[in-house]
Amino acid sequence: MWLLAPTAVAGPFGLEGDDVPDAVLADMRGRFVDGRDVSFFGVVMATDWHRAGQDFSMELHMDISFSGRGFRPNITIYRTRDLGVASTGAGNQVLSGVSDNGALDDIAGVVQNIQVAGDNNGVHNNVEWTVTDASGTPQLRGPDLVQVGAGRESFANDEGVTTQVQANGAGIGYQVDVPDVGTVAQRISRRQILSAGNILQSTQLNSNLNQIFNRIGLNVQLAPSGNLSGASRNFHRALNNLRGL
Repeated sequence: MWLLAPTAVAGPFGLEGDDVPDAVLADMRGRFVDGRDVSFFGVVMATDWHRAGQDFSMELHMDISFSGRGFRPNITIYRTRDLGVASTGAGNQVLSGVSDNGALDDIAGVVQNIQVAGDNNGVHNNVEWTVTDASGTPQLRGPDLVQVGAGRESFANDEGVTTQVQANGAGIGYQVDVPDVGTVAQRISRRQILSAGNILQSTQLNSNLNQIFNRIGLNVQLAPSGNLSGASRNFHRALNNLRGL
């Protein structure tokens, strides 16, 4: 009978489930924020590209605010102002030394890709979350950013650098191409309404002496508990393009 009796083994926090210390919780993954507690959600994408005689910077911001009456989200999108003139031939260059064969579009989750055919290059990718319950509205944008609408735009500057900016139902992001030098892409996207999407940071270089810094920041501002009762449905609808992330 003793051999047939089930044996219970206590875990590190006790058989009945004692409180888990904050230090342990801090290392656990999979924590979440209830949409009813969110008053602001923002995405910042930035690229600094340094090379001999040619420096380039790009930023794209998306703000979703729930501070208005009726919990109707207000979505605004900004980009770097000085990208050159409108162009129809920006992006999608083919580099002889590197290729992803389209595989990056089929990977769900966070994707950080670095492909380099050259010497003395440096590439840094970073994705960071900032969650705060501090009161107040997000800071005003500086003169270097301009508000844009939904759609896809292409630009080319005097140095031949081309930039595609995307903000539509397929996602938000941008791609920067320096002819015969390299391509940088950052975006949050989804392929189909029911499929998982991805957060992509990709750099492909076919030259020497490049220093590239890519950053995606996801910012969440929480409202006082109970202040946004019933807003979860609208929050889910506003972030529908980010489903699966």
